[in-house]
Amino acid sequence: MSEDLYDIDIVSECLGVTPAVVRRYTRLGLVVPGARRGRHALYTAADLARLRQIVRLTRDLGLNGAGVQVVLRLLDRIKALEREVAVLRLRDGGEPVRRTW
Repeated sequence: MSEDLYDIDIVSECLGVTPAVVRRYTRLGLVVPGARRGRHALYTAADLARLRQIVRLTRDLGLNGAGVQVVLRLLDRIKALEREVAVLRLRDGGEPVRRTW
């Protein structure tokens, strides 16, 4: 079973931005395309979700590229810590952690 992949035109249309904006976020390393077909980037559903976060941070909250990098790094760290806590709780026989926010 293969994962759906989306080209930059579909991604930009879904996000309501131009392909140049998606290319800029990719060039800045804010998102890494899930695959490539020749020179063309192809994005996964997870990439699309991350790009939605980036668009929200820039458009709605007014963050610049550096601010977005900081926020994404913190969000990734939070997810990693939540996974670690869940593993430790399960190992100790406790209930799995359920996100409340």
